[in-house]
Amino acid sequence: MSKGSNDFDVAIVGAGPAGAMSAILAARRGLKTLLVDKSNFPREKVCGCCINSAGKALLTQHKLANIIQNEHVQALTSFTLFAGVRRTSFVLSGGTAISRGKLDLGLVSHAQRAGCEFQSLTKASISDWNERTRTRSLLLTNSKSSRTVTAKVVVAACGLSLSALPADVRTAIHIKSGSRVGIGVLLTEREYPLNTGEIHMHLVEGGYVGFTKLENGQVDLAAAIDPKTIARVGMDGLFSSLKLQNLSKRAKGTPPLSRFADRVAWPGLFLIGDSAGYTEPFTGEGIGMALQQANICAPLLTKVCAGEEVSPYLEWSQRHRSLSRTSRWRCSALSWIINLHSLTFQTASLIARVPMLHRPLLNTLQHAGET
Repeated sequence: MSKGSNDFDVAIVGAGPAGAMSAILAARRGLKTLLVDKSNFPREKVCGCCINSAGKALLTQHKLANIIQNEHVQALTSFTLFAGVRRTSFVLSGGTAISRGKLDLGLVSHAQRAGCEFQSLTKASISDWNERTRTRSLLLTNSKSSRTVTAKVVVAACGLSLSALPADVRTAIHIKSGSRVGIGVLLTEREYPLNTGEIHMHLVEGGYVGFTKLENGQVDLAAAIDPKTIARVGMDGLFSSLKLQNLSKRAKGTPPLSRFADRVAWPGLFLIGDSAGYTEPFTGEGIGMALQQANICAPLLTKVCAGEEVSPYLEWSQRHRSLSRTSRWRCSALSWIINLHSLTFQTASLIARVPMLHRPLLNTLQHAGET
């Protein structure tokens, strides 16, 4: 497993948008950076696979726009909401659909070019946890060997999985009562015909199912469903109303989605991305928020490595609270409304017919994550 020295300035667990972007920016700042992920790359994730205007602007700002500048990566142009046989549509602008396989691999490749060491198929866990210790130790394990590394600061960007975190840190993260779980499946165009640039969202028993066409021609299905509904009707029963069959063997799931953290920073440890809290639904803003959090964190990592012991952690706690507050309330409200299918459809129909109503909402979602 050894690729060189075991001493790093920054060690990042999780190579999704938050973690990979953090690795790029840390390495570009001259920090010796390690990025690890338990999966093999490229890999797909349960995700809406949309990036909004704010996220695209950050990629351009940091000279990463080539990741989404591809003839097959198309802009999102319309959103259609289905409630049984009823439907309503409105125009989108500014967003882009891109598979997580392409996006995450593109970011990881840029991190490696910046000098970051990347290890896939590697599980990481913080060892010898002591909140007062300034240097952190990580135990890295793969199928062949194990290795312990040290870092001045660890960035936990490991999504909804908390296994890398010590028990004391996990107790600060709380799953919201009644949280839905995520379900993801990649479909063929024959299974769900969809034009490029379209998003479809179907209201179903226990939640909602979204569809987006990806650059590789596949259709991404991302759903948020009450686990009680899944237990009662089963996976295939859940999707039968959408005329989709035999998905249970192909579907991937997530832990409960909605969660919040009492605390997002400890000496030598930052939580970012979904590890620091997640609020459904799949609005397309999640990737943009992850990139923005990494952008905010990067200069704070430099401060920690330069020896500052208190201010970077206080600043991240304050910035994260400010950044996530609006998103949390908006997404919680949308999630609650979606439980009332009739109200959801009536609201969406009104928004679609009255431009002065839908423009502020779309602008909010498209620019979520901007500061």
